Amino acid sequence: MDCREVVAEARELAGRLNLHPRLAFQRLASVGSVLNVGSKEDPARLRELGAVNLDVKLVDEDYGRSIEDVVDVVGDAESLPFRDKSFDTVVLGDVLEHLDDPLRAVAEARRVARRRVVATVPSYPDPRHRWVPTYEEVRRAFPRASICYYEDESWRGFLVVEEVGAAPEE
Repeated sequence: MDCREVVAEARELAGRLNLHPRLAFQRLASVGSVLNVGSKEDPARLRELGAVNLDVKLVDEDYGRSIEDVVDVVGDAESLPFRDKSFDTVVLGDVLEHLDDPLRAVAEARRVARRRVVATVPSYPDPRHRWVPTYEEVRRAFPRASICYYEDESWRGFLVVEEVGAAPEE
């Protein structure tokens, strides 16, 4: 899947559903069963697709609110509590930049994904970000992926789709 194809469709869907285009991208690039890693930001975008939402805690400390109602599993992105190939798609939406070892989280996402890993990775400094990657760093993390750069007035970064396995036979 080429991320450029998804970006055009995501902009249109974002307008219809009142979502940020990167959230629409995550939704459109997801196929089959979905694990949403780092689910505190608007998990409803994937919940209606039947996604399992995983976060490291039940309280969003940035906004001082409970996220208990949207988190299905409490767990660590760097050590996912699922068997190999448990989900068709693993979404890493604006989560890698917060981790001590983002490359470990990417490896874990690949391990539990049957078909695809989808990521949105901000590329701007923020006091909460531990990793502000360049294109080259994102390419090293996702060597086989389709990677697009996206920027608007509220967000800039990389949109990633990496195929990790073949689609199931119909």
